[in-house]
Amino acid sequence: MHKIWFVLGEFHPILNHFPIVLLTLVFGLDIVKIFTKKNYYSIAKRALLLAVFFFIPTLITGLLAAQSYASTNHVMILHRTLAFITLGITLIHAAFRYYADIKLKTRWKRYFILFSFINIVFIGATSEEGGLLAYGKTIFQHLDINLDSILHIPVAK
Repeated sequence: MHKIWFVLGEFHPILNHFPIVLLTLVFGLDIVKIFTKKNYYSIAKRALLLAVFFFIPTLITGLLAAQSYASTNHVMILHRTLAFITLGITLIHAAFRYYADIKLKTRWKRYFILFSFINIVFIGATSEEGGLLAYGKTIFQHLDINLDSILHIPVAK
């Protein structure tokens, strides 16, 4: 039985791309709305609902995959914590978007971009930690970009 759970955990790297892409699509559609005044709220709302739907198997497979790491692995703990925070933000985002469509005035829809942006920031942070777990490097390290020098962060010697 243990092997079945481990095998299911192997699907996490496949499934995690669905919420990432869908939330990026929602953010992109919200940006398009700002610059073109075209209304893509209906598509964005459906994409957000799909993202929430895909979060469930992604989180389950992630928890199963986490069993292959030591319970004290700080990168895994941070990745898991960020995943749960991202899920919470996505659920609040979806609830607000659906509630705003039904009950609130149009002026509240301008806050959709804020929720989308917050979602993207947390998806990015979660992805960075996931990349560190899977590959031992973040995307910036893979691209040989030194964020410390770009951001002028002094490095302790």
